[in-house]
Amino acid sequence: MDHFGYSVALYGDRALVSACHDDDNGVDSGSAYVFGYDSVSGTWQEEAKLLASDGASDDEFGWSVSFFGDRVLIGARGDDDNGSESGSAYVFGYDSGSATWHEEAKLLASDGQAYDALGYASALSGDVALVGAHGTDKRADSGSVYVYNFTGTLTLDIKCNGQDQNVIVSSSENVTLTIDIDSGFHPGIRGDCWVAVLPASTGTFWTYGPHDRPYWQNGFCNEYYTGLAVYHSATVLDYPLPVGGYKAFLAVDLLPNGELNMPFVWDFDVVDFTVQ
Repeated sequence: MDHFGYSVALYGDRALVSACHDDDNGVDSGSAYVFGYDSVSGTWQEEAKLLASDGASDDEFGWSVSFFGDRVLIGARGDDDNGSESGSAYVFGYDSGSATWHEEAKLLASDGQAYDALGYASALSGDVALVGAHGTDKRADSGSVYVYNFTGTLTLDIKCNGQDQNVIVSSSENVTLTIDIDSGFHPGIRGDCWVAVLPASTGTFWTYGPHDRPYWQNGFCNEYYTGLAVYHSATVLDYPLPVGGYKAFLAVDLLPNGELNMPFVWDFDVVDFTVQ
């Protein structure tokens, strides 16, 4: 049973309806549906089905939902990122240009622990989100609420040798990657922004984090950029690479430990390039 309608929210002429036991990402992983009202026909129409980008069995995405403006907040009380059933919440935003919904952020408790059930309840208004965690243990299951503040819409861009895609670089040239972060999306915990290069031939990641000591290395490097709330621009690679095909992309990790765990990849900023 999907439990469609377990949690609902209404804003203007749109409705958000959860199905917290939907199985698209695994048994009881959960989902939520957006419906819009067509005043001409006088009917409601399904606009989108929302799923967590990293959804898994028993996450119960959609246990709680909230709606404000062009943004929705969806709780997943069974998520395990901070321990079994520690919980989380996801923010989705509506892009009027493409008429699509996209995942903006995953919210976790900075001190989250197993069975906290963050996402059990949620509320969204303006630039503030409240996410309930009824299992936190100042006293046995005394519960708590986490407050997250948003300062804007995250805008990310990455270019290779000044171009967005399909770049051909001579093996005698330096490969120049640049990153721009603008008007950031800032939840209440540290956000880590990464640039990653994936050589198609080896599958080995090179990663870069723009902070006080940026550098490149094979594997995941442990650098981070705190906050994502301020405009940031940097050249992250200016170096010759071996002949072959590459993919450069951006990833944002909202976990507070300074490591690249469970990243969100903004695939609309992927840059494919070839060194020959």
